[in-house]
Amino acid sequence: MVLMNGDRRVAVFSLEDAYIEILDEKFLPLSIKDAIKTTTYASPEQLKESMRTIDKFKDFLSGRVLNIAREHAKEILNSLSFSQSSKTSERIAIVLACSGLSMTDNFWIKGDDDTRTFADVNLRNKRLGDDFDIIRLKLVQAA
Repeated sequence: MVLMNGDRRVAVFSLEDAYIEILDEKFLPLSIKDAIKTTTYASPEQLKESMRTIDKFKDFLSGRVLNIAREHAKEILNSLSFSQSSKTSERIAIVLACSGLSMTDNFWIKGDDDTRTFADVNLRNKRLGDDFDIIRLKLVQAA
């Protein structure tokens, strides 16, 4: 998967393989810019640092999901058959299903073979005529 900032590729990652490669550090989200590095597992010290990087990246992703305490959040999650759990893994699954989109920034996630551009997914430029777009908008707003 690829973490995007608009149309700029900033990191390639696989949570299953505990792998992150930073492509453009200048354009990483400020909340993780100095906290994550490209993972390497050549020594025990690098293993520990890489696992901390993966945990920090998971925290970043987990924070991109709609807070369950927000109005209508439970209804939205139920309508999409998503769990209301506060488990990080389940929150990340929701974020990945919604491409990690938020109304507050230009970061999003796409698959390796995904050809969409930011213009295709940017929530701020979408017309909200479709019920799914409304649900998706509410779901991915950052808490």
